Amino acid sequence: MHLWRTIGPVAAMAIFWSPVWYHARTGTLPSYIPATVLLAAAVGTIVAVWGSGRAPVTNRLAIARSAAVAVALIAAVLLLVGAWRWMDRAVWNPLGSGGDMLLVVHEAMRRLLRGRDPYALYAVPWEAPLPYGPMLWAPFLVAQALRVDLRVVSVAGMLFVPLWCGIAGAFEAARSRLLSAFAWLGLLAAFVLHPAFLQFTPTAHTASYWPLLLLFAALAAAGRWTAAGAALGLLVAARSTMVSIVPVFGMAVFIRDTTAFRKASAACALVVAATLLPFIVWNPATFWYGMVASYPRIMTTVVWTDPGRGLIDTIGLTGWLVSHGYGRLVVPVQIAALTSVYTLAWRALVRGSRPVPWMALALMAFSMTTLWPVYYIYLDVFLLLASAAIVETLDLRSSMRIVPAWAASVVVVVAVTAVALRAQAPGHPSLQFESARDRRALLGGFAPFSADAPFAWVWGLNSSFIVPRSTASDADIVITLQPVIPAGGPAQRIVCLLNGVMLGTVDAGSGWQSVRFHAPRNAWRIGSNTLDLRCGSSARPIDVGLGDDPRHMSLAVKQIDVQPSAAPGLNP
Repeated sequence: MHLWRTIGPVAAMAIFWSPVWYHARTGTLPSYIPATVLLAAAVGTIVAVWGSGRAPVTNRLAIARSAAVAVALIAAVLLLVGAWRWMDRAVWNPLGSGGDMLLVVHEAMRRLLRGRDPYALYAVPWEAPLPYGPMLWAPFLVAQALRVDLRVVSVAGMLFVPLWCGIAGAFEAARSRLLSAFAWLGLLAAFVLHPAFLQFTPTAHTASYWPLLLLFAALAAAGRWTAAGAALGLLVAARSTMVSIVPVFGMAVFIRDTTAFRKASAACALVVAATLLPFIVWNPATFWYGMVASYPRIMTTVVWTDPGRGLIDTIGLTGWLVSHGYGRLVVPVQIAALTSVYTLAWRALVRGSRPVPWMALALMAFSMTTLWPVYYIYLDVFLLLASAAIVETLDLRSSMRIVPAWAASVVVVVAVTAVALRAQAPGHPSLQFESARDRRALLGGFAPFSADAPFAWVWGLNSSFIVPRSTASDADIVITLQPVIPAGGPAQRIVCLLNGVMLGTVDAGSGWQSVRFHAPRNAWRIGSNTLDLRCGSSARPIDVGLGDDPRHMSLAVKQIDVQPSAAPGLNP
């Protein structure tokens, strides 16, 4: 049954994504209820058979050293593949392209860095409260202060549990448990190749706290209840969904060590209070609305009434209930589901079952019955189950110092993320639009690309490009372009902005030419950058001798080069 702890999450992730695969294959929208039932059954089975035992630890590390090295190398390759895939998706998409979550965090961090309340309500143009706790957005605050794209933090967080899957596989290979080692490689591959994680990458706001899941699981398994309570407090101070874990944790501590119950509870409560209290004191009204009141109001008035099936096409019961006119039952169903899980958890914990898998089940019950069971909330469940299995396999309770090992792995994922970023985004990139790969930089405002044209037409007056870069130093942006203007006619006025920062204006005459804009350090982000060109006029290429296209164009753009700065502070 120990293999089920590794294989089970792979099966659960396949069930979780099965409606999307079915839709892509058949073009027909399926009911999500069968997948909901199967996923609940799969996770429930994983937890039920988890039991209280663990595989015996042997001392055969030296005997199977070559197997361990081989598995470690395979794991490293898979980890790099994941880093490459996720970073590729991150740097070639503008901030906010996959949803408004990171955009909301970005704007809140800008306010905080200026000494203003991050929970203050603003509109973009819709109402956008900050619904996340400080432990979710604190890592992004560091990134924003260093001018790093927020998704770089997300990729690092996404790599954390997969890294430990590889470590677990290598240890199992060293113990001559090759079947278990390959099961761990399978789980690692499932994480780095699963389409849900790739889809989530452009807006992966929850990944910032994912490393805490493993730390919490390790401390809880080790019976270090006070430290585990503090780690759980950090999770609760990151995302309100983590409150669903607290009762199972409390039951586990009370059953295992009654004398530690008060200390563990106090540690959890104090961490939550210390993290949230400064912002409560700063402005109680905005904090309450952002963290508590806004979510149910937005869900019931916007998401529930959206005709686009955003609520219906989700794993869970909420979409089915609302679509059948039973929206009033959503909260009672959630209360009943959680009560059932907590009752079963109590009985299992009394019999000696491991507590962390039951916490994952409680988190899934909450996710399936919440006001909007959007797909990415289930990723926390899979990661928590994997974390519990990692702890059991490596026997972290006795063989390793938990916090130093955890901190060292943070350094490793940061290094892997930096390597992936450098590979995807050179310090001085050159984008040539005759290359199909570089055409990904054409973000918006372009005519459909002609296969025989080594340049891109700007259709209308405005265009946007993505410029990935792994540094935020001063540089010059050199654009090879041709204005669409009559021969001898007035020059085309071009305004250039980088990430919303005005770089300058040039007047370009007819013919191919290079225009240069100086981009200071404060305009760049390490990662994805958005370059905007605004033109003063457009014309039809067929009317000015530039082809037979009858549509109004303003520019033909062949190439964008980021070069070391020639004359800082000066523009043509």
